[in-house]
This record gives sequence, structure tokens and C-alpha cells, in this order.
Amino acid sequence: MNYSLYLFDADDTLFNFGKSEETSLKLTFDNFGVNCGFEDIYKTYRDESAKLWRMLELGKTTKDHLRTERFRLTSLKHNLQLCPDKLSDCYLSVLPEIVHLNDHAYEVCEYLAARRKVGIITNGIESVQKRRLEK
Repeated sequence: MNYSLYLFDADDTLFNFGKSEETSLKLTFDNFGVNCGFEDIYKTYRDESAKLWRMLELGKTTKDHLRTERFRLTSLKHNLQLCPDKLSDCYLSVLPEIVHLNDHAYEVCEYLAARRKVGIITNGIESVQKRRLEK
């Protein structure tokens, strides 16, 4: 087959989102003075975030709600007296700076781009993804 366009999903195809997410969350919680119990906090955050992303896909929530609700639920479950809006803002400012590519992602895109058009698609938060792609 002869394709004229190759499309890649950004997260977990080109980017190692899990690694970027964990590093960014660690820096975020460190910034708010939460230095212990991070592994449990991270597990809670991932679980709550995954539920909210599924709700988003079903049209039962919005990205704006998801952005802060995952931090509100995580803070609530861990008795953290932290503002979810501030946590979210900090996280979303750190995340675009922490870019981990999957092995050979750059080389594959470079190889294919020399032969055909390459596009990247995402359902992520637009302002974050644009900055990550620039990096």
C-alpha cells in the first residue's frame, strides 16, 4: 500500500506520557511542600484522572472540569489542604517542559517525513500539547 499521510497519536505513541506525567506531578507536589507519600498520591491521581478522561470521552464532563477535579479528588483522598486550581495550574505549566519521547519516535517521524506527510493528533489539552510539540 502507498500512504500519502502518516498519523501518530502524541501521547503513548510518540511521547512517553506516563514518564512525563509522573515527573511533572512529582515536581508539582514538591513545589507545594508534599515530600512524602508521593507514590500513593500518584496512584490516586492516575486513577482519578483516568476516570475523568473516560467521562470526557462519553461527553459527561469537560476538559476544564477534568483539569482541576482530578487534583480536588486526589487532595481529598490524601487529606491535603491544597487548592486544586493552583495544583492544576502548576502541573500544566510544568508538564510541557518535561518531554520524554518513546524510543525511536523521533527517528521514525524523521524517516517517514522525508517520504510522506506526517501528522500528529491528540485529545490532550491544547495549550499543553502545543508547547510539548514545540519542544
